Amino acid sequence: KRLSPALQYPGHAPFDAVYFDVDVYLGALLGDDVDRAVDHFRAKITADADGPDPLSAAVVVKLLLRLNRPADALRIAQEFLAMEDERGLPCPSPFELATQLGDYAAFAETARRRRDPVHYLAGLIAEKTKMPTPGRALTNSRPSR
Repeated sequence: KRLSPALQYPGHAPFDAVYFDVDVYLGALLGDDVDRAVDHFRAKITADADGPDPLSAAVVVKLLLRLNRPADALRIAQEFLAMEDERGLPCPSPFELATQLGDYAAFAETARRRRDPVHYLAGLIAEKTKMPTPGRALTNSRPSR
């Protein structure tokens, strides 16, 4: 922060003010002004006049996941990353996040926005049957004796 501006090099969004932005990001991970940090990086998603920046959105998604706020991460991913090729994302895709959360309505909505009828139908069926999320044990509907 106190480094002379002549010695501060420019970065790339969302870390365009490298030292300040890294300080805000790491501070959030330590629990300092978490909401302010999320707002700071969320504003960078739409700061470019050319449209939303997918890399900035991915950073916000990863930050929210590290802050144990997966539902918020899913909302950001759905809003800004739904149309991106998930193979190139540096964070979990909206489909992955929805599956991890067991939010198959969000899964179906992402597929609808992508005009993907197969995943849309899969999301509707999963939501209707409430398939278990990966990592969760299946529960037996019969009472134990």
